[in-house]
Amino acid sequence: MESNISCSPKKCVLYNHQTFSKTDTKTLLVYPTIKFIDYSHPISIGFLVVGSILIVLAFILVIVVFINRAVWIVRASSFLFLEFIAIGCALGYSVVFVMVGEPSSAACVLRDIIPNFSFVLVYGCLLLKNWRHVTLRI
Repeated sequence: MESNISCSPKKCVLYNHQTFSKTDTKTLLVYPTIKFIDYSHPISIGFLVVGSILIVLAFILVIVVFINRAVWIVRASSFLFLEFIAIGCALGYSVVFVMVGEPSSAACVLRDIIPNFSFVLVYGCLLLKNWRHVTLRI
């Protein structure tokens, strides 16, 4: 099967988007590109530093929740869901490392997979917590 992903030194073509011309009946293929910036760029350094700090804070939160899992407020908040939410947030922050630097085929794929998986992990846990509380109270 042929991949829809191709990378070059400064752009990553992710998929084909078909558009139609108003004057012509032919299909025009448009390749949206995503530009990458180098590690030495000041904006990328800032994003990498902030992303690293937030990842460390998320894992500190996982450790604090695990240590205090017997405390009633953590037990009431479902410590397992809290840990999955923090891990999902850390995973979402890690997308910064994929967006910066020389693109590769793996980076092109991961820049779409990581935010989606992080979103599903965080909001899935939140919805499951709410659903559980609603069904237990009825």
